Amino acid sequence: MSESLLQALSGRNGFVLADAPENVATCGGWWRLRLLGLIMSECTKYMVFYLTESEYWSDIKDEYIQRIADMDPNDVYPSNNPGPTKPDGSVNFECHCVGHLVASPCGYEFREAITCQKASTEEELEAGACGDQLLAFMECAMRTQCFKMAPKDEENDSS
Repeated sequence: MSESLLQALSGRNGFVLADAPENVATCGGWWRLRLLGLIMSECTKYMVFYLTESEYWSDIKDEYIQRIADMDPNDVYPSNNPGPTKPDGSVNFECHCVGHLVASPCGYEFREAITCQKASTEEELEAGACGDQLLAFMECAMRTQCFKMAPKDEENDSS
């Protein structure tokens, strides 16, 4: 079994199954831990399965999980989203870290400002490059109020 996959599937003292969907089992029903073929009955939202060391390292009994365990970790967890910067150095506007900005009413201005910033050198930025694009983005954000805070819940204010 790939050690990185084992680490991804396991907790410190056992396997954790959190937020199990209600349609999988009802209260009092059986939960099946497919990884090792263990079966346990519980009636809670969260379940923690404690395993002995020998159970932890025993052979995987489920064929599907064994096929996944034998795969290269890069095939199991493909890195199809390289983060905010693509390998060629351009901006990855599909990254979750900027996706909300791209989809905002000021998305065009945001893309213009960031693209300019990525294309400029440190010296050019210090000399004021991209200032117009950043200002256009900030003006749009103020005009549309697309980043205003959500109203506070009145119940939370009284406490």
